[in-house]
Formats: sequence, structure tokens, C-alpha cells
Amino acid sequence: MRKGVAITTQPSSSLSAPSYLELGLIVLTGALHVGMEVVLKADARWLRIYNLSAAAVWGCYVVWRLRMTPGLAQAWGFRLDNFWPAWRRCISFVVPAIIGAFLYGGVRGRLPLPESFWLILLIYPMYGIAQQVAVQVFMNRNLRGLLPSLVARAGIIGVLFGAAHVPNWILASLTCCAGVVFTCIYERYPNVLAIGVAHGLLGTAVYYLVLGVDPMAEWRAGP
Repeated sequence: MRKGVAITTQPSSSLSAPSYLELGLIVLTGALHVGMEVVLKADARWLRIYNLSAAAVWGCYVVWRLRMTPGLAQAWGFRLDNFWPAWRRCISFVVPAIIGAFLYGGVRGRLPLPESFWLILLIYPMYGIAQQVAVQVFMNRNLRGLLPSLVARAGIIGVLFGAAHVPNWILASLTCCAGVVFTCIYERYPNVLAIGVAHGLLGTAVYYLVLGVDPMAEWRAGP
């Protein structure tokens, strides 16, 4: 080592150490959203303000953690070395699901798709990555110490992820299933980029073809 130059490495154990504070706060964030929508019946404007505020706070926290902790981006899954293996696993789930969504949407008269579909298809993957950071990084990774069993952990995560979409029970059921599958993929190939993009593609298809909802039209209409 040259004089005056310090070389430090982050121990792998510290990168995988659970943070139960993160776990509790991310669950609380979702619970507050559900509480506002179901219990308080807050209008869409306040829900948007809450969601945007929560996203901003968590986004700042993620950036701060990644800047302060060398090697954390790789450990969390912001990486390219395992992108394609993770993507192949995601596609094996997402493609049949999207085909099913198109068949269902065709039967329900939801084709052809509006032009806004393609815009949401471009935007939603970014939101999907953010959601997978919340689910896989702040929930899955932090639950490993409490629930070593992947089956049990994936089940719990699926239920919690689905519960965050209550009172839309169809969406809650679908996101529960997706939460289980994506958790299993992340455990084998920890890559939030691949899983988040797949989440966004599937989510766009579900909104337009299964739920019959145009998020862009709802946003323009306001509360």
C-alpha cells in the first residue's frame, strides 16, 4: 500500500445485515396508504400527495445509503452482471401472464388499447423498480434473519404486497401472486432492475386489460 493511501473494503456481513427499522418503516408506509384509502377514505388528491411524498423520502434514503456504503448497490441488486439470467426468469412468468391479460381484455372488449397505454408502458418500469426496491430490499432482505425459509418469506411478502393494494381485491390478489414469484427470482438472481422492468410491463397490461383502468385518464381527470 502506498503511503497516505487507505484502501477499505466493506465486509460482506455488513452488506447483508438486516435492518429491522427499515422493515418496520416500509411496512408502516404501506399500512398508512391503506389506512388513508380504506379507513379514512381520503380522496385521490391526498393519496397522490402521500404517495409522492413517501416516494421522495424513500428515494432520498436509497441514494444516501448507496453513496455512504461501498458495495451496497451490488448487494441490493443495482447491477448488470446477472441482469440477463434474472430477466429470463422474469420473462418466463411475465410473458404468459401478459398473453392471458390480452386474451381477457379481448373478451372484455378492452381492445384496441388507447394511445396512453404506450406512454404508461414506458413510464411504469421505473415505478416497478421503485416498488421492487421496497419489496425485495427493504422487506425480503430484512426478513431473512426472521424467516430463513424462502417459502415462508415469499408467502409473507406476497400477502403484504397484496395487502398494500386493498381495497381493489382483484389487484391485491394479482400482486400477491407476483410478489411471491418475484421474491423467488430475486433470491436466486438479486437484480431489482430486471425484476422492476418486468413488474412495470406486467402492471401496465393488468391495469389496461384486466382492470380496465387507464391511469393516464384518471390522472388527468383529477380527484
